[in-house]
Amino acid sequence: MRVFSIGELKSLKHIGWNEEYIAQLVGAGLFPAPVHRGAWRESHIDDWLRARKAIFARDESGVTAIEYGLIIALISIVIIGPATLVGTGVAAVFTNISGRLAAAAG
Repeated sequence: MRVFSIGELKSLKHIGWNEEYIAQLVGAGLFPAPVHRGAWRESHIDDWLRARKAIFARDESGVTAIEYGLIIALISIVIIGPATLVGTGVAAVFTNISGRLAAAAG
């Protein structure tokens, strides 16, 4: 059973939080409790890291956001295409009206 200090957590397990923040996480039940002040069992840290990775792998909220982004992009394409054609047609109508008004005033 290996025990890690705060420095070893930072260097070996790449946990870059300071001891005060880790204490807050421990108090909230979000980080393994130390075996004594400033020392954690390696097995507890490894189990915690495995659990975090499993939660991250199951998290599909980012996938849902990407799906919504793709839907919005497709809707935009469907709207912009016809709007461009209608805009060109409306411009032609106003150009025609402007020409007729100029001819009538002339």
